[in-house]
Amino acid sequence: MKKKMLTAAVIFITLFLFITAGWYLMYIYLGWGAMPPFMKVRRVEQDPINEFMAEDASLMAVVESEEEAMEIAEKYMIEFVSFQNRMALFQTEEDPYAVIRRGEENDYPPLSVNYVRTIDGVIEE
Repeated sequence: MKKKMLTAAVIFITLFLFITAGWYLMYIYLGWGAMPPFMKVRRVEQDPINEFMAEDASLMAVVESEEEAMEIAEKYMIEFVSFQNRMALFQTEEDPYAVIRRGEENDYPPLSVNYVRTIDGVIEE
């Protein structure tokens, strides 16, 4: 009798753990189902005032190669900083928005401002 009860308890606990783990994995990785009740809830607030340009590279563009990035720098008359993963970074002493407007007027490849965003706080609920 003890052996049957012990076996039943082990099976019940194993099934419970598999179901709980499956529920968690489906919610976290697949986005299916309701949120498990044991997860912490956090609300993140983002303040747009804390959005500022990166100092070392104020402009960026998506390009295919480093050569294309250098050509863009020559057209815009700005400094090429780096190229990695199809993202080129540039620096200029001018107002970045004026550089972007100049490129739009002359049909140059598009540039955008390289913003850094910070999150103000995480609130535990």
